Amino acid sequence: MKTVKYYAVVYDDEENGDVNVVSWDVYQPENCWGNGSFVYQVMGTKVNNQDQAVTFFQRALDRGLLQVADGYDANTILTEYLEKGTAALWVGQADLCYCAPAGDYLVEANAIDHNNNWAEPLYNNFEYVPVTAFDIDFSSVNYGSVNINVPKWVAGNTLFNVGDNRPTVRNIGNTHLQVAIQQDDMQLGESLNGWNVEWGARMGNDNANAVYYEPFEPVVLPNALTLCDQDELDFYLEVFKGTTGEKHGTMILGAAPSCDEVLV
Repeated sequence: MKTVKYYAVVYDDEENGDVNVVSWDVYQPENCWGNGSFVYQVMGTKVNNQDQAVTFFQRALDRGLLQVADGYDANTILTEYLEKGTAALWVGQADLCYCAPAGDYLVEANAIDHNNNWAEPLYNNFEYVPVTAFDIDFSSVNYGSVNINVPKWVAGNTLFNVGDNRPTVRNIGNTHLQVAIQQDDMQLGESLNGWNVEWGARMGNDNANAVYYEPFEPVVLPNALTLCDQDELDFYLEVFKGTTGEKHGTMILGAAPSCDEVLV
């Protein structure tokens, strides 16, 4: 979880910013990960320490984070309102889930005085920086006994359970992702006809999403893993020529952000 703080400077002729309610309505980004829907409403509390309010405002001003209503100037708000106590700073906070969609969140700030008069809403936005990340519940894939020229799949499952030898991947970032894979030849080498082994992989159990590849060839699985989701990883090999005995190799897993539209 990421805690986000929301601030608003409120001015009122009768109450010097000591109004009844200040709140922020927050909306998802409108992109391939978010649909612009309402996320939550954050209720504010007044910052009673005037020096602290001035410090917070000055810090936001210096960092270029302020959204100022039409007809007002940030320096005037600081010197003529906050420093003189004729306006008040309000703050609220709420958590943003680690797998909430990346992108620009719309924030609507509202204030209501004690006579039930609403201020004109003020709109701002912030970017939840895209981070593509995943977690897996396995550290190796055991292909077991393999016969020459007999294809073999090793199936995962959708239960994230370390140690069950059933590969699972889960999305812990804030974008959709596609799994990237690269493997070596697992000491099987090459012959005149090419590599002595072919690899394959798929996310989920639909063969339409299976990808087959040679040693050292980087590939990206075609289907996307959505926000907060997890799925099985299935791995395939076919050995065309080889000697008996255990073979060991290296598999490298990665991820790429995906903007695929996913029906849910």
